[in-house]
Amino acid sequence: MEAAHDAWPAPSGAQKNLGPLSKLGELIKVDPERVSVINIYAYQQISFITPADLWNALDGKEQIFFVDCQDNKIAKWMFNGAIKWDINDNDDYKNEEFFLRRKGYPGGDNLFPTDPRRLPDAVIFNCEVGVNRSPMMAFWYMRYLLKTYPSVVPDSQNVRGLKTRVYILQGGIAGLEKPGTPKGLQSSLCKPCTESQAGGSGRSFASPPQPTNQNNTRHVTSGVNRPN
Repeated sequence: MEAAHDAWPAPSGAQKNLGPLSKLGELIKVDPERVSVINIYAYQQISFITPADLWNALDGKEQIFFVDCQDNKIAKWMFNGAIKWDINDNDDYKNEEFFLRRKGYPGGDNLFPTDPRRLPDAVIFNCEVGVNRSPMMAFWYMRYLLKTYPSVVPDSQNVRGLKTRVYILQGGIAGLEKPGTPKGLQSSLCKPCTESQAGGSGRSFASPPQPTNQNNTRHVTSGVNRPN
């Protein structure tokens, strides 16, 4: 199979992933029978996205959701408005069964709609440094999409395409503090919320960012979802 979409950015970033998904490559060498086609395809469809590419994408033309995959108790920064999944450093993020339980968490209707037409244009997973939790959650999510929703190119036998693109924030939340990161992205970070706010349902980053000064620095703003 091949990717049906080559929109920004190309779906090849997962092949460079240094986190748990790299084990899939080792598994192929050891026991090819244990690695299904859908796993490989899901793995290949995940891309890293740089802060600069992310900033360019937040132009209000697409419906984008962020999923924060940090441990809420030790997180230093979070995306304001992200769907927050409290994920600890244990085996639960490597377990598909535990992942599927998150369908019922706040924001699940946005990520797992019953109507495929309501799928977002893009979902971006982020954690502190973008190495462990977010790649694994992105993998499970893409695998779920492939198994659950119809292809957007049903007339092409050897192409499996989905509306939703899945990304991992390159460098994670920590990477947004580096020099050169757009100020609008840095201003979208917030300290970990209180327990009542930590399960936020997420917001669609789908409205045009607004200029805040003469240098046209833009803030990430929430917006109303695009109509179907």
